Order: sequence, then structure tokens, then C-alpha cells
Amino acid sequence: PEFTTCELYQAYTNLDGMWNVMGNISYGLPVNFIRSNINLNAGVMFSQTPSLIDGNKNIASTMSYNGGITLGSNISKNVDFTLSWNGNYSEAKNSLATAGSSNNYFSHTASGNIKLVLWGGITFTASASYNQYLGFTNDYNESYVLCNAFLGKKLFKSQLGEILVGVNDIFNQNTSF
Repeated sequence: PEFTTCELYQAYTNLDGMWNVMGNISYGLPVNFIRSNINLNAGVMFSQTPSLIDGNKNIASTMSYNGGITLGSNISKNVDFTLSWNGNYSEAKNSLATAGSSNNYFSHTASGNIKLVLWGGITFTASASYNQYLGFTNDYNESYVLCNAFLGKKLFKSQLGEILVGVNDIFNQNTSF
């Protein structure tokens, strides 16, 4: 039999012109009737990354906008919960792509978690999150729910430590993309 060999040539080139700028704002206020805090956040980011594609310089530019809301509570030393939603919209452009070509996508996560300290320092912790990724220009759409649960025991003086045993991704939903 005949064998054909193939050699790949790889070279590294340092390119200048990579930079990013971002700004974020956050505002929090108390929600006294449930002994909680609500936090709002928003941000914007622009990045530019150079690369070489078949010897031609490409500039990848991404403009992103994000926002979110979190309700966090510490009702008592035995009950703690958090509910949140965060979203991100991005538009990515490549200078070597056809005119007007861009990749627009939206991702968001809604999540909640709770921690209970039961009798004798036994703890129960559970969390769930819904994650969705939508590609507006490439018809990409993926979503999944992640659920985790843990049992634990408080340790040490003043119960400042804890040991946990649990399961991540209980329903085996995280396929990643």
C-alpha cells in the first residue's frame, strides 16, 4: 500500500491593534418586606481583535450590550435565596467578510438558588438555571436547564465550615455549544 504524508506549516505573527473598552453600572436597593436586596446592572463593551486569514489581515469587531437583575436575600441565618436574570446582545463583524455581513446573537440566563440550614447543622442547597443562546443571523438556537442539589454538614467552631456532597447537572442537560 502507498502512504501519503501531509505536513502542515504553522507560523506565528504578532499583530498590533487589539483593544477593548467597556463600561458597567450597577444600582442596588433594599426590599425590606422580604429582607432582600434588588440589584440592577447594565453594561456595554466594544472589542477589536486582529488576525491573519490566508495572509490577509482581518479585524474582528464586537459590540455587546448586557443587563440584569438580581434579587438576593438572607431572610435568616437558616434561609438564603437568590433569583436572577442576565442577558447579553452582541454583534460581531469581520473586515474580510462580505459587505454587511455580521453575526448577531443573544444569550440569557435565568437562575435561582436556595440554601437551607436544617437541624444539627445539616444543609440543603439547590440551584437551577435556564440558559438560552439565539443566533439571529445564523439560526442558531440552543437552550437547556441545569439543576444541582447538595446535602451538607456545617463544621468547626461557630459552624464556619461546611462539607458538601451533591450532584451537578442532575438531568444531564449541559451539552454546551
